[in-house]
Amino acid sequence: MKALFIHTVRLYKYEGQYYTNNLSAEIWRTKYLRYFDEILVMGRECTATKEKAESLVLSSCEGVSFFNLPFDNLYAAALRSRAALKAHMEEAIRQCDCVILRVPYSLNGMVVRLCKKLNKPFMVEVVGCAWDAYRNHSLIGRLMAPFATLRMRKSVRQAPFALYVTREFLQKRYPCPGRTAACSDVQIESADEEVIARRLETCRSFSYERPVRLATVGAVNVRYKGQEYVLRAMAALKKEGYRFRYTAVGGGDSSRLQALAESLGVQDDVVFTGSLPHDRVFSVLDETDIYVHPSLQEGLPRAVLEAMSRGCAILGSIVGGIPEIVPPENCFAKKNVQGLKQLLTGYTTEKMEREALRNIEISNRFTQEKLTAIRDSFLSDFIQAVNNKNKDV
Repeated sequence: MKALFIHTVRLYKYEGQYYTNNLSAEIWRTKYLRYFDEILVMGRECTATKEKAESLVLSSCEGVSFFNLPFDNLYAAALRSRAALKAHMEEAIRQCDCVILRVPYSLNGMVVRLCKKLNKPFMVEVVGCAWDAYRNHSLIGRLMAPFATLRMRKSVRQAPFALYVTREFLQKRYPCPGRTAACSDVQIESADEEVIARRLETCRSFSYERPVRLATVGAVNVRYKGQEYVLRAMAALKKEGYRFRYTAVGGGDSSRLQALAESLGVQDDVVFTGSLPHDRVFSVLDETDIYVHPSLQEGLPRAVLEAMSRGCAILGSIVGGIPEIVPPENCFAKKNVQGLKQLLTGYTTEKMEREALRNIEISNRFTQEKLTAIRDSFLSDFIQAVNNKNKDV
């Protein structure tokens, strides 16, 4: 069985191989090729340099092929070259037995209509909120947010199968009357005894007498990741005598945040690492006291769960699925510097130790074994529906 995977993804091609920001070959093997013989990935292709390829993850692997949409801007194509865009999409859909549509996606309505026209079974993976994504993008995005949200709600409502990454948040905003399941797209390895022991030792030595180590993992070139609010909270607390050391992990141009840190007088207290391999991200987390996730929009963030799995104390903004995994006493309203300030100064060694154990326990809900069982059941039902439909054709 061949499935078409559709999502907003850039396909970077280098020496015959495809690279993406986060759709690795391992993801295809463990999450899709377990169920389908072939995966065709639709995206927008561009040529990458060696340096660019090295900053991405390899997406090419056996059983996965790629379909290029030859349009740099899908919105512009939908307005100026709609017939050509539709023809390309229809060509890809005809090649496959079923479609996996990951939303938010700018052209989700077109995909659903084509699936119905061609009588192709489809499912949606709901990984984020269109309203939050557009509202936190730009002025044009804010104007488009209501329309994008309505289109996404309609597409999810029409889907016979919907797989959500949250337990409640996305289900409430984008309900589906068909077969649904809640299954995070994040898989966490359980913390071993060495990680736990090292974390508890770190907790017991926690003190505001030394610089408290903070970290955030997320792209530094987009405002909606919210690192600026951590910088502002640090600057305000520095005037009160507190000392923090902030490590911002993530790709993109950090010049805006660096300039802000300098204007706030905390430039010597901040490190921008750029993109890091997974093992080095874990090394940063192991040296972190409090992980702060100040995003303005989210689905269910991998970075928070990974920080939990390393026993970090967690502070998160009240957006998306964050309140589903971070207790309310550790959450703050987005952009609320004052709220973040208060939370940053409320730790003791006992609280650090208590939260480390609790966060590791929470992260254990997202192990591969537990999530695979949910995914197996859901996709088995979807594949059965595909087979039944193909028999009727």
